[in-house]
Amino acid sequence: MSHNFKKRFGQNFLKNTRFAWRLVEVSDPQEGDQYIEIGPGDGNITQFLLESHVKVMCVEVDYDLIPKLIKRFDIDADPDSQIQIVHKDVMDLDKDFYDKFAGKSVKIIGSLPYNISKKIIDKFLSAHEQGLLDVSNMTFIVQEEVSQDIVSMPPKANFFSTLMHIRSKVKKFESIPARHFFPVPKVNGGILQITPNGKGFSESLIKFIKIAYSSPRKQMVGNIVNSNKYKAEDVRNAVKELGISETARAQEVEIEKWEPFYKKLNP
Repeated sequence: MSHNFKKRFGQNFLKNTRFAWRLVEVSDPQEGDQYIEIGPGDGNITQFLLESHVKVMCVEVDYDLIPKLIKRFDIDADPDSQIQIVHKDVMDLDKDFYDKFAGKSVKIIGSLPYNISKKIIDKFLSAHEQGLLDVSNMTFIVQEEVSQDIVSMPPKANFFSTLMHIRSKVKKFESIPARHFFPVPKVNGGILQITPNGKGFSESLIKFIKIAYSSPRKQMVGNIVNSNKYKAEDVRNAVKELGISETARAQEVEIEKWEPFYKKLNP
């Protein structure tokens, strides 16, 4: 497909169809499933979705690509057709868009712009947690470093991975060398799957974990006490009761202990 690539959209099309199929395969397509594809680009991933007999709603920000996609897939305006396309920035999707899928479980897929991949992931997780969209799973190609960052576990966790593990199950499948994209990016890609756990997610819990990570190289207890929101004695008693080392850094805390820790200090 001849195309004027736009840097502002973070466009890098996946050339190798093996990886396009692998992305679709990992998402576990079942006949009749409803998909939202983010940034279909030249349509290679879309093609495999359609061959899997699922329904696809493509969200494409680059208007120049839309006529080419319409021609390739013979897209019409029939709301019951197998494929539809929306010209919109993924970050601008709102309740009106989500309402199109009321009563349906959806799978989200795509090769994401590397510069905003975490924002896109957070957006759809939030929509799921708020009851705006029933997300079955999300399967994305993201920057390799981001995929490794997201799946990291204690004792090598980080603020974002901690939140991700509390909110969902995450798994990295395989790496994609940069040469399989065009234009060729400076970094490799990685196939990542995120399955929301269905639980609500408290903003106050996020703020608490953020405090704990405020100085990642320092001991977590000190970070929390220095916030002046909690008494030192209460913090030390809480970590003792939960079996957390008083000298632990936030990245070393087991994922399943964050919520009990928060609740002990916020009864």
